[in-house]
Amino acid sequence: MALMFDLSKLYKMHGRKRIKYEYKKRSFQEFLKWLYHGLKARMAVKLHSLLSDILGEERYFNALKRLRCRKIREDEFIELRKIDPDTVEYVSPTREKQKWYSTGKLKNGGWDKGLDRYNDLPFHRAMIKRVKEDIKWDEIEEVQEARKGGIKWPGKPYNVDRDIQKTEELLENIKENGYRSQEEIRNISYEEAEKNWDFKALNEVCVDLDRNGDPLFVDGRHRLSIAKILGIDEIPVRIVMRHRNLKK
Repeated sequence: MALMFDLSKLYKMHGRKRIKYEYKKRSFQEFLKWLYHGLKARMAVKLHSLLSDILGEERYFNALKRLRCRKIREDEFIELRKIDPDTVEYVSPTREKQKWYSTGKLKNGGWDKGLDRYNDLPFHRAMIKRVKEDIKWDEIEEVQEARKGGIKWPGKPYNVDRDIQKTEELLENIKENGYRSQEEIRNISYEEAEKNWDFKALNEVCVDLDRNGDPLFVDGRHRLSIAKILGIDEIPVRIVMRHRNLKK
């Protein structure tokens, strides 16, 4: 009964059209895997959010850092590095809302296998059509489907147009000023941002590291897609989770 209750919540969260889209797109086994990861992520986020509310956000993240740093170096908890955006080929099962709670985590198993390709994401395909092919947003199939709520888009179905406007503004900003880190934009060092838990100043594109040390996309698809399409050589990213068998 509890499982059915949680599945019902997940169904409502994603929406009927989204579930139908994923079911048609994937094999039955892949669909069940997608559904499982969504349910697991939802439960994890709710638990962490509850603990954060009880203890207070800053206190909770300090406790989380002490716990995770038993297995990793302290300077690896909030680790930022520069990478070639084209090296991000796959999408991690870590959901966007887990990007803080999973920070510094080491995880066993095959979670880094059989993943979706980043360049196949509907948002990225739409960005290619808009930027490289100069197709108007209204004429892009992925945008039309996103407005119906059928596919994954950075905003909710009724926020698609607002997200498109923000995407255009970000695209023009990067074209004009280059790709800038949050450290540059907010004029605060990463060290100071971590000390004060300034999440906005630490909010770079987020990736996990698979067992081979390759980056897997977690969050920040606007910036990553723009960087890929514009051919930017290097961008800053924040490491969220690592495979326990990571090859150093």
